[in-house]
Amino acid sequence: MSDRPRVAAMVLARDRAEPLHETLGALRGEAVDALVLIDNDGTPEVKAELELAAAGHPDCDIVRLDRNMGCCGGFEAGLVRVMARGDIDYVVGFDDDATPLPGCVEALVSAATSLPAVGAAGAVSHTPDGTLAWPMYPVDGSGPAETVEEIHALAAGRSGIPVLNLAWHGLLLPVEVLRRHGSVWGELFLQYEDIELGMRYRAAGLNMYLAPGAECFHPPPPKARAVKIAGRQIDITAQNASKEYLTLRNGLVVRRRWDGLRFWYGTGPFVMLRGLLSSFALDVPTFAALRHVFLQGVVDAVRGRLGPPPRATAELSARR
Repeated sequence: MSDRPRVAAMVLARDRAEPLHETLGALRGEAVDALVLIDNDGTPEVKAELELAAAGHPDCDIVRLDRNMGCCGGFEAGLVRVMARGDIDYVVGFDDDATPLPGCVEALVSAATSLPAVGAAGAVSHTPDGTLAWPMYPVDGSGPAETVEEIHALAAGRSGIPVLNLAWHGLLLPVEVLRRHGSVWGELFLQYEDIELGMRYRAAGLNMYLAPGAECFHPPPPKARAVKIAGRQIDITAQNASKEYLTLRNGLVVRRRWDGLRFWYGTGPFVMLRGLLSSFALDVPTFAALRHVFLQGVVDAVRGRLGPPPRATAELSARR
């Protein structure tokens, strides 16, 4: 590795041109050597934003996908392109609506080069009022943290807090770790790939660090209803049929792979219960939710059917 690590920033985009514009604009001020922009079968407006960004950067590569590969497949394709280069030490992934604040990338690199056993380093992703985009769960059980203030209190001056997993909101990955321990699981399509990556890297003895010195703006988390069962909190969401199906299916697949015996008596039943309650919370006919979200998710998890949601699930329409 050279004295100064070479860093690529990677952005995935499909159909949100306005936040993409903000994110690409913010990256122009960051210390990145290369840009890898993933056109996930994007809209014309998104394609135009990507072309404009490419024209303004001396080392930019657009990865053009001819069909929607989801967040998982899209980032996997981008990481394949980064690893094919051979001249990049770290890659930092951003969702199109994860806008880095000044110095974000530099702070991530600083954390990654100073902390031990780094699997990944992630920015503190939050709304302008300081609410975290997703709750953060430190591995020592001291969380969850839900605000920037709580993160800084947990950090207590440390440059990194080991957490269970990190989202694509300024997610730095050492290229050598990607080569040795594998990339994101693209077949999951959407949902749970960040959890799986965290479980896999931690099983290999690596740490997923939240870096308090690096920050991103991101919209707030989806609305959820907290339910306590047997002393455990389950957050019930109702995002849309496809996301709830994918959260259930992928949750069962990933947890079964990494949780061992605990899957059968602990995490598996809770994933199914959350999936059932979230299915019923959707604004679609109850029978359709039961059939095309909950039951389909369980059956596909058992069969190992991955990829995008089935057509019937994707086409579930909201109640009028």
